[in-house]
Amino acid sequence: MKRCPECRRDYYDDTLLYCLDDGRELLEGPATASIGDEPATAILSEPPASAGVTEPSEFPTRQQISPTDKTAILPSSVPDGSNKHARLLQKKYLWLLALIVLGAGYGIYKYFGSGNKTGPSASVMKIARLTASGKVTLAAISSDGRYVVHVVDDGGQQSLWMRQTATQSNVQIVAPAKVRYNGLTFSIDGNYIYYVKREEGGGIRTLYQTPVLGGSARKVWDDVDSPAAF
Repeated sequence: MKRCPECRRDYYDDTLLYCLDDGRELLEGPATASIGDEPATAILSEPPASAGVTEPSEFPTRQQISPTDKTAILPSSVPDGSNKHARLLQKKYLWLLALIVLGAGYGIYKYFGSGNKTGPSASVMKIARLTASGKVTLAAISSDGRYVVHVVDDGGQQSLWMRQTATQSNVQIVAPAKVRYNGLTFSIDGNYIYYVKREEGGGIRTLYQTPVLGGSARKVWDDVDSPAAF
């Protein structure tokens, strides 16, 4: 037998877990008395007059709930209406999540793709000609944009020239010779130029280093197949 601790109702169906009146969890109750052993309501006999009790309403009473064979069956599944409501909420959450993802993707595209360009636009950029001889074959620009080194091929001989972009002045840093340049690279600090040179008729390329404003070239490495990189 089980008993509700709130309303003190006894249940004889051991499969019930909660009270049908107030919903409280049922507890194991005392053993059930046999039906008919005692009346549903028992009134204690009237005490003697010497006890001093004169009002019948003060007499203690005790109630006993008689057993019943009626058993309430709780539903074993959620009603169909609740399932439909849950599915509708799930669809709404999925649509909301999809909108959030699309909005975040569009914001990232606008910020990094087209909405946050820090470089100059096409209307602001200005293009200027650095040489007009038509004999330039190779060129490289320094990391700070101040210098441009280029190769001039004139009558089968090649030479290295340095141009300062701010003043538009050209300075020859390596004299013309029957050689072929295959790569130009500025050093990280911008003080030197590394170039790969091959003698005419030779098959081995050599890497050299020379100051930006001209001076003695220094051989760095033989048998080089590509421009220097840092």
